[in-house]
This record gives sequence, structure tokens and C-alpha cells, in this order.
Amino acid sequence: MTQSDSVPDFAWAERIDTARRGDMDVMGEIWNLVWDRLVITAQNRISGVLRVKLDAEDVVQQTLMEAQQSFGQFHGQSEAELLRWLGRLLENNLIDAARRYRRIQQQNALQETPVDAVSLLNNIAGTQISASSVVRRKERDELLLQALKQLSTKQQQLIELRHRRGLSFIEIGKELEMTDVAARKLWSRTIEELQKLLAASHV
Repeated sequence: MTQSDSVPDFAWAERIDTARRGDMDVMGEIWNLVWDRLVITAQNRISGVLRVKLDAEDVVQQTLMEAQQSFGQFHGQSEAELLRWLGRLLENNLIDAARRYRRIQQQNALQETPVDAVSLLNNIAGTQISASSVVRRKERDELLLQALKQLSTKQQQLIELRHRRGLSFIEIGKELEMTDVAARKLWSRTIEELQKLLAASHV
């Protein structure tokens, strides 16, 4: 039997009325009574990758803070009515959290995919050269290898991690023991240097 199961309906009505009049202590008691079930509901609704990105208790805490601010809009008198009202608020917050996560993922994907730089390396490596240019492709590959050898060890590692293994700048930063911002800046400098080296070689 949970704590809320032992509270009769008339006691819920009394508590709700008291909380509605602004008694914060009673409102805190109410939140304690519904906390566990809201957390379980949130945990059941959070799925996939969001399980490691979103804390159910954080969402419940946010929901109860909003409920406290708008408690005057709740017109029910029973535990069941309160849980339904809180459940709708919780559902909206979970939907909003999922949307924010997807939006952040999309923004990170855009920020971490420097199209010009990747296209440059693809072209340099000859991946977009036609079959009729086999000889020219070999020349490009050789010039690319020579240019890469002139880069620093860290720059060569960066190209391997970013271009060959497709890691994000956050992952690269961990590999190279630097921040993702520093890794992104180093990537830009590396591409610029490669362009200069290849231009000097008349690629």
C-alpha cells in the first residue's frame, strides 16, 4: 500500500482546498504523496536514447513547480482528478523535452558537419573523380599524401578521426585531450593549411 492509498477522498478534498488557499506546507504534502507515481509515469514514457539524456525526476520536479504556480486553474477535489491534471502537465513537459532534444541534435549535426571541408577532402582524395581520370586520380592521391605528411602529428590524427572515422568534434576532443571548440578550430586551420599545400603543388 502506498502512502497515497491510505488517504481517504475527503482528506484529499480538504488538502486540495487548503493548498488552493495558498498553504505551501499542505501543497508540499500533496506533492510528496504523488511524487513516486509521477516519476514512474515519466520513466515509462521516456524511451530510446532519451533514457540516458533525460532524468524523469527532473521532469516531474518541473511539472510540480508549474502546477504550484497554476494550482488555481485546477478545479478538482479528488486524488484521481489531481493525478489526471498533473498527468497532462507531465505529458506536455515530456513532449517539449523530446522536441528540445531533437532540435539540439539537429543543431549539433549541422555545426559538426563542415560541408565545405568534408567535400574538399573528398575531392582531394579523388572519391568524386570520374573513371576516365584514373591517372590524374593517382597523382592527386600522391600529392595529398605528401601534403598530409607536412601537417603536425595532431593535425594528422584529427583528419583520421574526423574524415576517416567520422567522429564528432566532442568525441575528437576527448581523443586529443582538448575541448570540442578547440578541435573545431584546429579542423578549420588544418583544412586551410591543406588547401595552401595542395595549391602550391598545383593540384
